[in-house]
Amino acid sequence: MTKLQKFTKFVEALSGQQREDVERLMESVMLNYDERYKLSAEQEAEIERRIADPNNTVVPHDEIEAICGRPMPR
Repeated sequence: MTKLQKFTKFVEALSGQQREDVERLMESVMLNYDERYKLSAEQEAEIERRIADPNNTVVPHDEIEAICGRPMPR
């Protein structure tokens, strides 16, 4: 069984609201799956470098909310 077949079987077994939530999420993924958003090898390497940096800092949650202008999930 492929991963897609397993996923489909999983979703089909969900109850109403849970299934709708997963369907909505997958619809969003499909709508946003575009080559324009694919990272280059250099961009991927830079992200990996930053993640591996032991001195990496994170922006506080409240600053992210201020930048985005809306509450963000925690």
